[in-house]
Amino acid sequence: ARLVGWWEQGGSGRLGPGAAMIISADQIVEMHDHIKTCAASSSDAITVLILVAVDTDAVCACAMLTKLLEQDEVSHKVKPVRDYNMLTDIFMNDVVGDGELRNIVLLNCGGIISINEELQTKLDAEDSDRPGGVRSVKEALPLGCRLWIIDSHRPHNLANAMDGERITLIGLDEPTRDLISLLDMAHVLEDTEFEDEEDDLDEGRPVQRQRVGPAEYAQMSPDSRAAQYHAMQRLAKRYYSVTWFGPASSMVLHMLVSELGRSSNPMVWLAAVGLTDQLVHERVKYEDYVKMAQKLQVEVASLNQDGGVDTIEVHDAVSKVTVAVGQHIHAGMRLESVQELRLSLLRHWTLLDAMRNSPYVAARLGLWSKKGSDNLKTMMCRMGIPLDEGGQTYAYMRPETRQKLHYAITLYGSEYGLLNLDYPSVRRMTRYGLNSTMSAADMVYCIDAQLEPPPPRPPPAKTF
Repeated sequence: ARLVGWWEQGGSGRLGPGAAMIISADQIVEMHDHIKTCAASSSDAITVLILVAVDTDAVCACAMLTKLLEQDEVSHKVKPVRDYNMLTDIFMNDVVGDGELRNIVLLNCGGIISINEELQTKLDAEDSDRPGGVRSVKEALPLGCRLWIIDSHRPHNLANAMDGERITLIGLDEPTRDLISLLDMAHVLEDTEFEDEEDDLDEGRPVQRQRVGPAEYAQMSPDSRAAQYHAMQRLAKRYYSVTWFGPASSMVLHMLVSELGRSSNPMVWLAAVGLTDQLVHERVKYEDYVKMAQKLQVEVASLNQDGGVDTIEVHDAVSKVTVAVGQHIHAGMRLESVQELRLSLLRHWTLLDAMRNSPYVAARLGLWSKKGSDNLKTMMCRMGIPLDEGGQTYAYMRPETRQKLHYAITLYGSEYGLLNLDYPSVRRMTRYGLNSTMSAADMVYCIDAQLEPPPPRPPPAKTF
């Protein structure tokens, strides 16, 4: 197994020989090439299974990946994953026994749990009465099957990171120093000699980062090995003590699209929606979001120049030739870069409702209290917008009010702590004009509403 990523390009840290397969997004072409190679060897079989978490970012990433596979004529199937019980059920029903399956892509699922441990638990339960005994995960997985995990949840599970034989982790972010140290000292963590001993040292004590190779570790005295083992255990405990989110999975797939030279308005739109999903749900730092969104805006500008063309890939099944066919940007979807306000569904209801239901505005103004509600009314007055007009549907507000809204709300919002009230984003327009304009944030809320499970139905009433 090997560890691949930013550190091989000048980053710090020495890597041990037992480190796992963790690749950076700019090397995601390896996954695409591997999938195509496996599909070519079994052209009549479905060799790719895509497992998708039920969230907007994962759905957008799935749409981008499936579009690429369709262009390459790679047969695949997609399964939604709502929880880890569902994940293990899919493993038993769709993976075990499928000798043609070669690649499993997990989108926003599987990154923070030990895949092998979770699947082995399921096998233990299913094979309890099996005549041949309980199978291992290696025995149950199809021969040559590889798992590709593209998951924005952090931290990475160390068991996945150390299984370079079957599992590959892909991400845009740089691994933490703790992760690098733990992978480099994996041979210490796997030592079972001291796992039953208690660590009497203070957990708050700084963890030593001195690296010891497998040969050097084997020659140490038992006390020295025990000290190294407990130091790594403390480091692992600290590593797992915090959860956070990495870059959006849709941005990882966007990197693949860019590397393959297949960028188009629909692909950029999907990446923008997936990225905005993280901002809407407070899963990304504002500064990090702005950097990624501005990169998308540069691409939007190049794809949507006046008189420019968008391209679509057309594949001839007879000649096996793929040709990029130009399509005028006005013939389908057109994108534009904009500065959006962090007001939920502003164009679809009233300004007051949008402000009251925006998590960012509600938290900053404290709208759950009377003081917060008074601050909102005062802010509306400072902006010169009557409360009656603020309660009207946005489309029916006076044109001059809508025109000055962005300037006024960013100007006076800073007085109430609303410092990052606008953000760079992408807006979609179709050939039908203004009525079909959709912002990325609005699309996030639409997809979220579709993905939200329905409330449980009440039991049927008893009848006489």
